[in-house]
Amino acid sequence: MKPQVVLDIPQTIRKCFMVAITRLLKISAALIAVIGFWGMAGAQTFLMYDSSPYSVELQGRSGIVTEANGAFGVYLSFGSANAVTASINADSLWTMIFAAPNGAPLAVRSYPNAGNTPSTTNPWIGFAAFGRKCNQTGSFDVLQIDYGSGLAINSLAVDFVVYDFGVQSEWSRGSFRYNSAIPVPEPSSFLLCSMAALVVLLCQRVNRKCGPACK
Repeated sequence: MKPQVVLDIPQTIRKCFMVAITRLLKISAALIAVIGFWGMAGAQTFLMYDSSPYSVELQGRSGIVTEANGAFGVYLSFGSANAVTASINADSLWTMIFAAPNGAPLAVRSYPNAGNTPSTTNPWIGFAAFGRKCNQTGSFDVLQIDYGSGLAINSLAVDFVVYDFGVQSEWSRGSFRYNSAIPVPEPSSFLLCSMAALVVLLCQRVNRKCGPACK
């Protein structure tokens, strides 16, 4: 009779797996909520977000903020049509700034090579959450923008990504919708990126806990 082999999985590794599974379930719930939005008629207001574990602002968080748990505001920044500020007062104060270069009005188009300050040559992007913000680069796509009277914005749809200090692994991205029926990007792409980020984080935690024994 052959002896049975019992695998002794260290408690620290089991704990890491449970943390990863919990985060993945939260992401899945967020994606189900977004799919629910698609099935609803009319314009919607929400922010769907995702991030790398190394993001200064979000630190690996993924999810959705809606009007059910946040107060949304969108307006022209500095009284100029080239810059739009979007803010959400929810579990934290979220702030997003999108500006066209050279004082041009913000329009429906892609804005690559965005920087952290106003410029005559490059777009400007800013993203802050949970009281955190750093120097950022990135890009954004304005999918819809309808100007109202004065400083008001009637509707806005923007997909964006920022890199903290220009480092590609320190990313945060989102799909912001304000009174807009424009759909968000393919949910599977958000899910795959989130799963990849979780795998990287899990492997790093396991390696730190196991040390040479895991190599």
